[in-house]
Amino acid sequence: MTWVRRVPRLTDVKAMDVFDIRTDRAPSRADIQLSLTDKETQHGLQRGTIAWLSQGIKVQEAQVSLAAHVRSLPKSPTTEQKIDLLNRRKRLQTHVDAHEGKKARYIVIEDNDEDDNDKDVDDDLGEE
Repeated sequence: MTWVRRVPRLTDVKAMDVFDIRTDRAPSRADIQLSLTDKETQHGLQRGTIAWLSQGIKVQEAQVSLAAHVRSLPKSPTTEQKIDLLNRRKRLQTHVDAHEGKKARYIVIEDNDEDDNDKDVDDDLGEE
């Protein structure tokens, strides 16, 4: 038997198909946001909640990016670098404030009386 017969890929190209790995690509953030937005009212969410959450993720990414920028600066930054950093921080704070300002539309925070919380804990412990 010759070596050509022992190596099937030399005579049959389909023998190489085991190396042709095809995977589906992961959905993009936009694909996920669109899918969730279509479902938000079905699940009792306020319309716009998914967009607001997505914007919050973008704000967090901007915070991480700014932190990386700060770490990349020299120990004694120039005046121009300091001004650039102040402008970036101001822009980021504007985005954070805008996002926080919309929070009440999408998140309901119940204000429980502190005495009620203590009573619940005492009830859980079997104390009265």
